[in-house]
Amino acid sequence: MKIRTSSKVDETAVVRERLQARLREIRRFLRGEASEPPSADLLCIWLELAYILECDDDAIELFQRISEAEADPYLYGRVRRLVRVARQRAGRRGLSSDGDAAETGAAPA
Repeated sequence: MKIRTSSKVDETAVVRERLQARLREIRRFLRGEASEPPSADLLCIWLELAYILECDDDAIELFQRISEAEADPYLYGRVRRLVRVARQRAGRRGLSSDGDAAETGAAPA
């Protein structure tokens, strides 16, 4: 028996609510308000979400908090590439980014 799903509007509202909740969790961590620090792998996953949502300043700040030694090598390599693009996008939009040109491979602004 197939269960009917809710309307498209309801689904959109649910997804929006979930994304907002996750972003609040990420930003609480970035402000130092988390009860306990997330694992390096979870930080990588959060960074990818921030990147997808074009929250480049959050992605950049998350990257600074990821320990390469503690993260899964595949995840770390992936987010290292994503943060390079996030820094470039942030630079084009005039957002603050603490990354240096040598690490990103970008020319200094």
